[in-house]
Amino acid sequence: MAEFRVSRQIDIAARPRDIASVLSDFRRWPEFSAFETTESDIDREFRGAPRGVGAVYEYNSNEERSAGIMEITEARDDLVAVQLRFLKPFKSQMDHRFELTAKAPDLTEVRWVMHGEHKGLLGVLAKYLLPMEKLMGPQIERGLQRLKDLLEG
Repeated sequence: MAEFRVSRQIDIAARPRDIASVLSDFRRWPEFSAFETTESDIDREFRGAPRGVGAVYEYNSNEERSAGIMEITEARDDLVAVQLRFLKPFKSQMDHRFELTAKAPDLTEVRWVMHGEHKGLLGVLAKYLLPMEKLMGPQIERGLQRLKDLLEG
């Protein structure tokens, strides 16, 4: 098994609750998520709560041949937690946490933490051939920069 944790942060000129509002609404994710910008052919389904805890976003990428289900498990002004279950190409699960810390009245540090564990062959590949830090770190950085541009633009 290969446990991983990837974390990046950025300062955004916005209040924590305004950032949490965007993060807890899956319909807004295509505006900032670096994972969605690489593909044009994604089938999306939104169900459950319209936003916040219980909101579900199911996707199927025809170009990348990947599919998964995301669910918001916690949503507060200082934290948005998302559970991601990959269905293909490999079944796995990881958690995303967006930790929002006010640094000034209109300045927030946003820390995006991705945590999970790969099992079996995927664990070996992730540990030795595709380290999550190198694979996902740049994606998270792009997503945070796009979130900053969205909220500050």
